[in-house]
Amino acid sequence: MVSKPEATKELAVNKRCLLLVPAFAAAVATAAIPKVAVLDLVAEKGVDPSVVIPITESVMEEVVASRAYTVLDRAFIVQVLKEKEFQLSGLVSDTQATAAGQYLGADYVVTGRIQLMGAAYFVVAKMIEVKTGVIVSQSSEQGEGK
Repeated sequence: MVSKPEATKELAVNKRCLLLVPAFAAAVATAAIPKVAVLDLVAEKGVDPSVVIPITESVMEEVVASRAYTVLDRAFIVQVLKEKEFQLSGLVSDTQATAAGQYLGADYVVTGRIQLMGAAYFVVAKMIEVKTGVIVSQSSEQGEGK
């Protein structure tokens, strides 16, 4: 269970994550509905690991709400990558992210980092086209932290 201060921090960061999605939607608006895999964001030094899943889920919710993508289920992503013995723990390079996207049959992957800068969380996310490895969109947001 997340403490009230932690829940408040998560809510503030989650609300800010809503602003990441329009940038992604604009990047692929002209294509057929693409499949997107939202990979777990990476918690950098000093970030409480318990905020990773809620913030990742918030990004995923907004991608789904945009109706611009078919978003792969998080449990499916975990299962397929586990079967392929593909490890996404720690820092994930763009090459690793695109390889994960290929295993998953995704057109795009969303990956990113959560940093703690002073008293604020800073979330950086990018959408990478799996076929080319090209970053088609990148966005960052800051939210209340400790």
